[in-house]
Amino acid sequence: MYFDSHTHLNSEQLFADYEYFLKKFEENGGKGLMNVAVDMDRALKAVEIQKNNNTSLQLFSSIGYHPSLVANENIYPYQFENILNEMEQFYNKNIKYIYAIGECGIDVHYSSKSETLSSQKKFFMMQCELAQKLDLPVIIHSRDDFESTYDIIKNFPKLKIYFHCWGYGANEINVLQENFENIWIGYTGNITFPKAENIRESFLATEKQNILIETDAPYLTPHPYRGKINDSSYIKYIYEYTANLIDYDLDNYIDIIEDNFFALYG
Repeated sequence: MYFDSHTHLNSEQLFADYEYFLKKFEENGGKGLMNVAVDMDRALKAVEIQKNNNTSLQLFSSIGYHPSLVANENIYPYQFENILNEMEQFYNKNIKYIYAIGECGIDVHYSSKSETLSSQKKFFMMQCELAQKLDLPVIIHSRDDFESTYDIIKNFPKLKIYFHCWGYGANEINVLQENFENIWIGYTGNITFPKAENIRESFLATEKQNILIETDAPYLTPHPYRGKINDSSYIKYIYEYTANLIDYDLDNYIDIIEDNFFALYG
């Protein structure tokens, strides 16, 4: 039934018990998930999970570098070219497992220094170029700087673009839908939070064929389990909540999200 479009079963909080979490998701109606990388270590773990999958779930993996690694100066511009070469080599060796580039993008929430923002833009551009070269979708992490993010992606009008964990408003949704043929917007458990009115307004402005549902586990556990470590089994609550927002039949809604999932990752 359910597809989790963006999760981190390869994270420190979940990886040690990934077999348990896969089984839990399967038992709660799960059909598939995208295990998203934030660096090379997470990409390796995602592929390991996929190779050792003993469930009926359809698993997908990505490779990419999170913008916070640049913002926090864990990696530097002189390393970018070597990192991109390593990513491409990893993809070529694991081509049947890797379905996207990301998550990558722009994040100025904790650091907006001009020099690191410039580096973030450069690295994001390079990862988008790699996605275009490999004919893969790009999974975008964008926080507190839609303008800089848009300045990069406008150079890739034909790229499949997934804005995961949407955090902007309805106006930005309209900009994306008006200017991109292949755009998807991911909604997480935070849409259920009482103060998330801007996210609910964004959801209502998103065309049905552009909606994806995700957990971003282990983060953003939806109501009524907020405060607990998140995992993919909780995604059913996000499906139910968002279907109710648009007064849509849940079974039909589930089918739409599945179609959208494979339109992006298929």
